[in-house]
Amino acid sequence: MKKNEYSTVIALFDEYNKNVYKVKALSTYLKYEAVRNYIADYIKQRYGKVDYLLSEIDVNFIIGFENYLMKFRKYNVNTAAKKIELFRRIVNIACEKQAISNNPFSHYRIKRQEVVRAFLSEKELQSILSKKFSTKRLEQVRDVFIFSCFTGLNYSDLSMLTTENFETDKDGNPIIKIMRSMTYTPVIIPLLSVPQKILNKYSQNLPIASNQKMNDYLKEIGDICGIGKNLTFRVARNTFATTITYMNGVPIETISRMLGHTNINTTQTLVRMDNGKIGRDMLKLSEHLTGMDTALNL
Repeated sequence: MKKNEYSTVIALFDEYNKNVYKVKALSTYLKYEAVRNYIADYIKQRYGKVDYLLSEIDVNFIIGFENYLMKFRKYNVNTAAKKIELFRRIVNIACEKQAISNNPFSHYRIKRQEVVRAFLSEKELQSILSKKFSTKRLEQVRDVFIFSCFTGLNYSDLSMLTTENFETDKDGNPIIKIMRSMTYTPVIIPLLSVPQKILNKYSQNLPIASNQKMNDYLKEIGDICGIGKNLTFRVARNTFATTITYMNGVPIETISRMLGHTNINTTQTLVRMDNGKIGRDMLKLSEHLTGMDTALNL
């Protein structure tokens, strides 16, 4: 794109999205395309136009778009923030091309709310692991859910697994190698004993039902096991991030790589810290520093 080649919002969006389609994952392109369509609809509703001059975008335009997302599209604060963040990238490009003289986002703060993401404690996980189910379908869904808890794979990635994804590393340890569907990022996940046993049980062919059916059965499993949480594969993924890995001392950088995140900040939103983890970490530090107090000259 040459300087000032595009003077309107939708025209710039369309050109940018062409490039995103060529070099980014399809999921990324679809996110930008959705925001482009929201902007177009917002411009039509508020201004009665099919496009809008970049030079006329100001903080009121952004505030209006925020209201459109939350009141008309019924998005919550954090989902609206993600859409506005993508729009900000387009505005930044317009500023770089000098189509906008002053960046309106310098006078606007994107609002976000902290979200407490549900995950299973070790005790809750154990209750599901040890439960004997009366039907084969519940047992199979439980097994796939537990596999997700111990690998961090979401439903989309689980449904794409084939025998080709199961390999061994240079030391002969079993691993999963897969390209994450959301970010198109290659990841390697070492297989712990629990998911390995589940794979062996099904001869490396996990019994995956539709996402809707799986979630319906998971609700039933949660009720049977007395879990006061809505069980989903998102909960399984959060359980992997927190209970399985982080609480057991796996560095957050390693967790981020296994989850296929391109930004460690994303991983930090999944991981939940508790006082027990802080205490264990400080105990390890105390043991490591044993003897230093004797050298202290008081």
